[in-house]
Amino acid sequence: MVGKHMDAGILARLEARTRVVKALVRCAFVLFCVSLGFVVVAMAVPQQRLLKKLEAKVVEAKEREKVALADREHRRIELQALREDPALQARSLRWWHSCLARVGGGFMPSHARGH
Repeated sequence: MVGKHMDAGILARLEARTRVVKALVRCAFVLFCVSLGFVVVAMAVPQQRLLKKLEAKVVEAKEREKVALADREHRRIELQALREDPALQARSLRWWHSCLARVGGGFMPSHARGH
């Protein structure tokens, strides 16, 4: 009988140790997962900073683009107004004719020569 009690006692201790080892393994696994999570978060922090810097650059670039497009539109409107201004066209035409006359008689239409 003594042998059976000892076997039961040894078996109970082995089962207890097994439960403790399983609990430690579970605990170690949870700690590993938590530490892995911290590593992932820690690695993401510099990426977030870089992302914010790049987003700020994009916002600045869009502002510069908006200013450039507005300036281009303003210049287009001015150019169109200059092209459509009859007084300016006549003045420009007279200037070109005077330049041609000074150069030495290039092509000049008869209405520009005064005949």
